[in-house]
Amino acid sequence: MFPDKHPRSIDNQLKTVPLTNNIATHSQLAPIWKEEDVGLRYDVMSRIPWYEMVNRQLISFAKIEEGHRVIDIGCGTASATRLIAEVVGPNGAVIGIDPSSEMLGQAKANCQDFPQVRFRQGLAENLSTTLADVNFRPDRIVAFNAIHLVSDAWKMILSASIQLHENSIFAFSTAFSNQAVDSREEFQKLKKVFDKITSTARKEYPQEMEGFKKRSTARILNIAQLSHSLEAASLHQIKKELIPIIISSDDLAVFLTVPGVIDQILPTAIPTLVRKALIKHAIMEADVESFNRNWLLMSGTKK
Repeated sequence: MFPDKHPRSIDNQLKTVPLTNNIATHSQLAPIWKEEDVGLRYDVMSRIPWYEMVNRQLISFAKIEEGHRVIDIGCGTASATRLIAEVVGPNGAVIGIDPSSEMLGQAKANCQDFPQVRFRQGLAENLSTTLADVNFRPDRIVAFNAIHLVSDAWKMILSASIQLHENSIFAFSTAFSNQAVDSREEFQKLKKVFDKITSTARKEYPQEMEGFKKRSTARILNIAQLSHSLEAASLHQIKKELIPIIISSDDLAVFLTVPGVIDQILPTAIPTLVRKALIKHAIMEADVESFNRNWLLMSGTKK
């Protein structure tokens, strides 16, 4: 949900804005994030070179510098948190926040060489509670490809704004904006892949597929609405940039088979290894050599 044209005070809006229900919520996805190997499986995607490149670009876009104190919302396995730690150095500090204890377990293992990094388990929409026991006033709050996964993007923006001091910055990236796919040809590529996945699965696993409906873990975010939300949360001097990414067929297979994505394409009643094979086979059968997607970077400065 996004704010009214004439928003009330931030504190009042945090109390009254309801959560949206058009995507799979964290509670609905909880069994996925509790799988023992979920962190290792997610790490496979987060280490793809172009994914790291986009993360580095958001760090630059957010003007993160040496000595800064940074909060990384939805840090996952800390692939981007490590990059932030390299930039802020030993005189800076980073807190990674994620709702999944399994993800955070892998994140801690990935950041053993960075004593300036610590983690908290909690939700992006309620940072005040998550950070209640921490005396930490951030210079930057960032969210790497996570804002489309939260239950309420507007509430996340408000929550981040409350934590920031004047002239500090909130910045995020997402692959799920209304300008992520800019041609019908690219839409048709994905549709062809999904149609082949579904048809093959229904043929080979009719019982497991009975009654199953694909459900997205992400909403498509409207850039104009995001800009309005940042302004309403006292985050001004808004910047935005679209970064075109060419995703190879191999990387597309990785992207579609990570936890939280694969589970929305095919039911968990089908073994994970079989689901991965079905997806890779569908991409090959659809003859998709690459897929173009625009990554959105946005930021606002607290005033």
